[in-house]
Amino acid sequence: MFTLAPAAASALRTRLLGLVVLAVACLTAGCAACRSDSTPAARDAALAPFVLVYLKSGPASGSGTPDERRAMFAGHMANMQRLAAEERLVIAGPFAKPRDKTWRGLQLFDVASVDEAQALAATDPGVIAGEFIAQCVPLRASPTLRQTLRLEREMEARAQSAGAPPRGEGAPPTVRAYVLVHAADVERALGALARTPGAPRVVWAARRADAPGAGLIALDAESADAVATLLKDADAGACDVDGWWSTVSLTGLPPEAGRV
Repeated sequence: MFTLAPAAASALRTRLLGLVVLAVACLTAGCAACRSDSTPAARDAALAPFVLVYLKSGPASGSGTPDERRAMFAGHMANMQRLAAEERLVIAGPFAKPRDKTWRGLQLFDVASVDEAQALAATDPGVIAGEFIAQCVPLRASPTLRQTLRLEREMEARAQSAGAPPRGEGAPPTVRAYVLVHAADVERALGALARTPGAPRVVWAARRADAPGAGLIALDAESADAVATLLKDADAGACDVDGWWSTVSLTGLPPEAGRV
């Protein structure tokens, strides 16, 4: 058996003790950094300003001749395409049987102020005609939401390279169903989803800048009723759940898009 001399054994024990102390110090510092990064101020610093626009039924909703309404809705779509091309409109889509019957659609603008979003919404022919009114809500969300525009362009490029017909001419659907959650405590709701086996994936999320703690969560799900039951059973706090439609490309957003 190999035996260290007393002096060598003592030196080895001293070195090992030093390594243990160093490891503990590093671990403690790392944990402190983790705690610092998880503070509300640190999390908020990682988010970017956006403005959510609810398009609601306006004073002239449903009015006009069929031809006038077709022209107005065509202008509404063309205006959204223009704003997306200018990289101001990031996400958009209509509600599906919302709990608030005045809600028609939702738009997310990559602007820093409500005034900027209101000015952009005012260019919508539907708003101009009184079919819609625009309600603006300031948000904080991951800057990765901006990737939606790139993902949309890539999706269209793949479809064209595969020989798919243009939109509206037999092309595969480019929109799909999602579920949108308005949570009184968005962190609580996200935590409940993370703890629940089989819960739908969070596609994107945002916290409201005008209502501390509140926020929105878009889920990769189709049934608002099923999500509402899941959130209630998971103790997610007060949540309102609605069906919503938007582009398929949202499913390509990275996990960071769902963190607030």
